[in-house]
Amino acid sequence: MSLVLPTPEAFSSFPYDTPYNIQTDLMRHLYSAIELHKVAIIESPTGTGKTLSLLTAALAWLDDDKARARKGMIDSIEGAGEPDWVTSQTRERLMRELELEDTTYEERLADARKREEILRKMSQARVIKKARRDVTTSGNKIDLENFLPDPDEDEMLPIIGKLTRSSNDCSTTRRPSRKIYYASRTHSQLSQIIPELKKLRRSTCKSVNVDHDPQKITAKGFKTGFETEPCLGSRKHLLDDELNSENGLQTRVVSLGSRKQLCINEDMRRRGGDLDEACRETLNEKGLGCVYMPGALEDNRLSAFRDQILAAPKDIEELVSVGQLTKTCPYYATREAVSDAEVVTLPYNLLLQKSAREALQIDLNGQIVIIDEAHNLVSALLALSTVTLSYSVLGICCSQVQIYISKFALKLSQKHSLHLQRLLSLLKAFKTFTSEWQDAEHKEGRREVMTVQYFLQQLGRKIESTNVLEIQQYLHSSKIARKVAKYAQVNNVDLALEDKSPPLYIIEAFISALAQASDDGKIILSLAQDNVEVKYQSLNPSSIFQDVSDKAQSIILAGGTMTPFYVAAVP
Repeated sequence: MSLVLPTPEAFSSFPYDTPYNIQTDLMRHLYSAIELHKVAIIESPTGTGKTLSLLTAALAWLDDDKARARKGMIDSIEGAGEPDWVTSQTRERLMRELELEDTTYEERLADARKREEILRKMSQARVIKKARRDVTTSGNKIDLENFLPDPDEDEMLPIIGKLTRSSNDCSTTRRPSRKIYYASRTHSQLSQIIPELKKLRRSTCKSVNVDHDPQKITAKGFKTGFETEPCLGSRKHLLDDELNSENGLQTRVVSLGSRKQLCINEDMRRRGGDLDEACRETLNEKGLGCVYMPGALEDNRLSAFRDQILAAPKDIEELVSVGQLTKTCPYYATREAVSDAEVVTLPYNLLLQKSAREALQIDLNGQIVIIDEAHNLVSALLALSTVTLSYSVLGICCSQVQIYISKFALKLSQKHSLHLQRLLSLLKAFKTFTSEWQDAEHKEGRREVMTVQYFLQQLGRKIESTNVLEIQQYLHSSKIARKVAKYAQVNNVDLALEDKSPPLYIIEAFISALAQASDDGKIILSLAQDNVEVKYQSLNPSSIFQDVSDKAQSIILAGGTMTPFYVAAVP
């Protein structure tokens, strides 16, 4: 039978001596909602300390849940039926192991803070030269091999492994821990929680009072031995920095962002184009490499930077700054740090999109999800479930794919050639249908709504044998859109969409929407400025959020004004 955490009357980590009643009520309500696996909608007006209250209560539950898990480990030993002296020794050994694990890890983070401080002082005393890449070119010659489809994912594993092995070898294996995923609409909003986290007075060493009542656990915190006294022991000196700090233990936080926000390779950024694709190419053996991404034969820069990320809360700008000081990639270091983090901040799209979570290896099972500014959630879900495709984009894509097939016909494998021909047939069918719809005396501003099934039926006999799901899976697994877009960019093939996603990326998103369409999905055709737009719109995007809510321990929807949200939340 599981232990039940009682809702505390007060929260010791709250940075001010006497919180307002509204803050205490909010924290107790939030703590209870998390423990009972609830979805909570919290409205807290501006100026009431909403963010601080959310973080205090959620981290308090996280600490108490860790204490509960460790008590369960102790109880399992005592209930094993062994003689008392065996049980006692086993218990003491486990307590020492847990204490050693915690103190060793805190020592690593303390060392990381010291290294960062030294680097900052050095950067103020001298000019740090920019890292440069030795890029050699052979005139204007283009290596066509760079535009061929990548090997299958299982063939790429040895390449990826060589890049990350040095980091993994030096890291200490830690038990999986629950986390708080804190999402908001923009990175500027997320950066505002970092100062709030720094205010918290979290105890460096906590304890738990073991109550043998199987229904209750009285948590004063946790650390290692479930003792009633502080448990620093002989390793007290390892945590002197934290004990002498005004606010105590630092919360382990990771701020997730895109390559556009975190890349520190100025040479790559200046070249323009698709930064994601340029970065991926450097990880391939065909690429020249990136000086900010340590290889297998280098030192453990990535793991050292990971520890610096976790040692003290940092927003996106601070991550970039420290990455420049250490000459290490913040983008990959943050992803390395997620597994040991207590709080992960991320924008809505990285939390809500299943593909983004899979790419980041985010598992929401048993985790706490806090969505701030949640009055924006419905519009965000609608935006994520909407894909718009124009006739002009279709024309560009047809041209790009056709040229790509013609250029690489003799180099493509039979599988790639077959799938690309099917993709081209589907694009031509899209283009023909939209052209005929425009010619059918539709006036400016005219709109037509149809089901996805009806839309596919109207594309004609040429695609009757085409499986849209197979095309979607091919686009996803082969990443061929990147190669086609890259070849088009280098050869100036119809680059009509400036400062937007490559056209074939839009096609991939549209085909993915068709392949996964629900009964609530509709196709909307419209005519504006002599250009037909085909939009996929899910009228009920709850399925996107359902995948999050089914897995999380608890979901907290918080905002200053949540009243309009109530109508959307009831169904």
